[in-house]
Amino acid sequence: MSSGQPAKPSPRMAWWWLAAAAVAVASYWPGLWGPFVFDDIPILTPVQAWARGELPLRDAILGQQSVLLARPLAMLTFVANAWASPSGAFAYKATNLVLHLACGLLAWQLARKLFALHASTSRYAEELAVVVAAVWLLHPFHASTVLYVVQRMMQLATLLTLLALLAYVKASTLPDSAGKAKASLLLFVIFPSLVGLGILAKQTAATAPLICIAIACAYFTHRLRDRRQQGFFLLFLGIPLLALATVLVTPARYALLAGYMDYDFSPGQRLMSQPGILLDYVGQLLLPRGASMGLYGDDVTAADGLLQPAWTLGSLATLSLITAGTVVFRRRFPAVLAGWLFFLAAHAVESSFLPLDLYFEHRNYLASFGILFALAGSAAPVFARLPRVAVSGAAVLLMAALAVSTHARARAWADKATLAMEGLAHHPDSLRAHLDALDVAMQRRDADLYLRLTAAMTSHANPEIALAGHAYRIPFQCLVKHADSTAGIERLQMLLPPRITLNDELSLRSLLSNGLRHCSPEEQTRIITAVSTAIDVAPKEARTGPRYVAIQRVMAQVFFARGERTKALAHQREAWLASGSIDDLIGLAELQAGAGDPRSAQATLRDAVHRGACASPPLRDRVMAVATFIGTPTGTSDRTISVCATTEE
Repeated sequence: MSSGQPAKPSPRMAWWWLAAAAVAVASYWPGLWGPFVFDDIPILTPVQAWARGELPLRDAILGQQSVLLARPLAMLTFVANAWASPSGAFAYKATNLVLHLACGLLAWQLARKLFALHASTSRYAEELAVVVAAVWLLHPFHASTVLYVVQRMMQLATLLTLLALLAYVKASTLPDSAGKAKASLLLFVIFPSLVGLGILAKQTAATAPLICIAIACAYFTHRLRDRRQQGFFLLFLGIPLLALATVLVTPARYALLAGYMDYDFSPGQRLMSQPGILLDYVGQLLLPRGASMGLYGDDVTAADGLLQPAWTLGSLATLSLITAGTVVFRRRFPAVLAGWLFFLAAHAVESSFLPLDLYFEHRNYLASFGILFALAGSAAPVFARLPRVAVSGAAVLLMAALAVSTHARARAWADKATLAMEGLAHHPDSLRAHLDALDVAMQRRDADLYLRLTAAMTSHANPEIALAGHAYRIPFQCLVKHADSTAGIERLQMLLPPRITLNDELSLRSLLSNGLRHCSPEEQTRIITAVSTAIDVAPKEARTGPRYVAIQRVMAQVFFARGERTKALAHQREAWLASGSIDDLIGLAELQAGAGDPRSAQATLRDAVHRGACASPPLRDRVMAVATFIGTPTGTSDRTISVCATTEE
């Protein structure tokens, strides 16, 4: 082992890092002028409403969620962007780029400190560290994090996690004789404070203690006998894992896993799929696949078993062999063990049993440091054999290649049409790519492209894509009166699954909310009947899920617009009973008032106020609007109005 105390970075290495940072800025620059995409719009909508004075700051940051789930630290930075630059995405994306540089700086410092801990890498710690940081800064795999505005959540969590890891390494390298108090401060005050802030940006920061174990297994095994370190891991890893295990064996697990109602795979299928996905991530880091990279990872299918597909078992075996190999050679190459375990630990949240999409590139923003660190550590012997000029030349060529690839990705991100059509070409089984391409066709008012895209979707083997194709094609057929929508509506009904997923819900909401108005009353009736039948035959437990609740809300509005008030009230009441949401309860009062039933509306409003509606300004405004509507013509006055009015004052 080395002394573990790296010297100050040499000016030459600092210039290398600055050069890499400058090239990163130039590479990403075209993408900063691109638009908001995908989840940017719904997540930033309340922030921009606040900037226009339409929403209180608290609601813009927290919405209707708890502090833990709302990711308030990230939302607060979005608020700052909206205040400084109310329109356009440039300020948001430029802030992401600044955070990327800050993370790259911390990655450099962490690599320096770790490489200095062992004789196998300490001689070239400065050179290896700056290469790791430069590759991390310039790698095109991170374009979908830096240029995707809402992934600032991942960036902030990564920034704070890296700071926490630096605190842990510092505490672990302090001499026993004089560093006890400082080590305790770093481990039990600074570290948890940084991780806590990171969790307020994104919950992936909770992997920090697990990454510390990965580092300790490679560099600080002697420290694991220290009572201070044992207390640290017991407090920040052992107890949380015990709490999680307790949740998983109690009925509380149903709330934790409820999100699987949005997907067509189970927790077991998700876990079996992750080994292959993790190896795909490693492959992308080793050999970036250019235009196939991006947002459209929803074409990855879940494994049905260890041999379905066959690569599932092979991937699990490969991960196991790599892990075993790093353990066997840990004394000679501790950096390889540390980097590999770092990669696995950083994926511990988003590659677990939790109900999340199977694949996203941004999940590697922190984890990729581990792979790059392991590669650099394994290459240390090469540094000793090759001339410095040859090593520098190879590093420059690598940086140039990565910069060119990242620049190409940034140019694609600068234009939504390019991003969507490129994504569809490389991911024909991605529903997101199809929908983004449809959006491009609508923005261009290109009917031929729209028809070609929807025709391809309706014949797709994936039922979710086929259902979406019909949901978007039927309104066009209704609009073009000579086109027959009958076959499409019949096929839509056949494709409706027993359990509606999130993707199915989005397609049906689009059809019912926007597309239905283009259809004749007869066509509307057939479509509504098809959707109503799907709701009626769904399993009881599914009908109480968020997807069905959302469709019930839309169906209530559709029936109300058609003058079928009884059916509208029935659907809205079902939505309220299933969700228990005050928002749905006020929605019921709104429909009751509109249906000419002020007595029922008043009773419903009293219930909403009793449940705390007046505490939220948007809900309070809706309560007062309904109360005023039903009170003015009848001459009634109700405590509902006075309670909410008092709260407002």
